[in-house]
Amino acid sequence: MNKKQWDILVLSGNLEDVEIISSYISDESLGSCIDKNSQSYYFEFGKKDFIENILNQHINKFDINFNWEVKQQEDWHLNWKDNFQPIEIDNDLIIVPDWDQNTYHNKHMIKIRPGMAFGTGHHETTFLMLKHLIKNIKADDSVLDLGSGSGILSIASHIYNASKITSIEYDEDCRNNFLENLEINEIENQDINFIIGDVLSLKEFNYDIILANINKNIIKELIPNLKNTNAKILLSGLLDQDQSEIESLLKLHNMNLIYKDQYNEWILMVVQND
Repeated sequence: MNKKQWDILVLSGNLEDVEIISSYISDESLGSCIDKNSQSYYFEFGKKDFIENILNQHINKFDINFNWEVKQQEDWHLNWKDNFQPIEIDNDLIIVPDWDQNTYHNKHMIKIRPGMAFGTGHHETTFLMLKHLIKNIKADDSVLDLGSGSGILSIASHIYNASKITSIEYDEDCRNNFLENLEINEIENQDINFIIGDVLSLKEFNYDIILANINKNIIKELIPNLKNTNAKILLSGLLDQDQSEIESLLKLHNMNLIYKDQYNEWILMVVQND
C-alpha cells in the first residue's frame, strides 16, 4: 500500500441520497470533507474496487453520481481551508478550525484540526451528539466516549467539567489527530484516557454518560453489553430507517428510550436502564 496518497470518492447529487449512501461506506473511510454540493471520502490506496462493489449494490436506488480522485497526503488540510465554516450549538458552543483567529462570543469554543479522523461537528450525527451531550452532562460526570475519532466529544466533555473521560477508538490512524486536538485546546493528555481498542471488548461501563456515535451494526452488538449500566447512553450514527430496529432491540433488553432527536435523515437516541 502507498501510504503517501489516498483514493478519494466524491459523491454528488441529491444531498439526502448522498447521506444515505455515505452510511454504507463511512466506516471504511479514513475521513471525509463536506462541500456545499458534494461529500468526499478518503480511503487507503487500493480500496477503490472494494468500495465500488458496495456502491454498485445500492447506487441505482438513489439520485447521485460518484467519481474518484487521487490526492497526496500533504494536501489534506488544503481541502478544508475554504470550506470549514464555524458550527454553533445552541449559542453555547462553537466549533472552529485550528487556524481561525477570529473572536467569538460563545461561552465555549473547541478548535479542531481536520485530520484523518471523523468529527469536526459538520456531520449531523456529531452535531446531534454535541447538542445532547451539552443538554445532559453535569459537572463532575464521568464520560465514556466510544469511537472517539477526532476527540471532539471528549474535548466537549472536558470543557463541560467532566471529572473522568475515557475515549476508545479502534483506528490507530486517529491517534495523532486526537492528541493534536487535545493540545490545540490546551488539554493535558492525562486529563483524557485515550485507548486504541475495540468497543465490543469492553467490560466496564461504570460511567454517568456513555457516548456512541458509531455504525449501526456496532451499536446492535453493543446494546446487550450496556444493559446493566446506570449511565445515560447517547446513541447516534443511525439513520431514520434504523429507528424501529434499534427500538425493538432496546425493548428486548429492557432498556428505556428516554427521547430521540433527528437532523435530516440521522437520528440520536438517549437511553437509560431502569
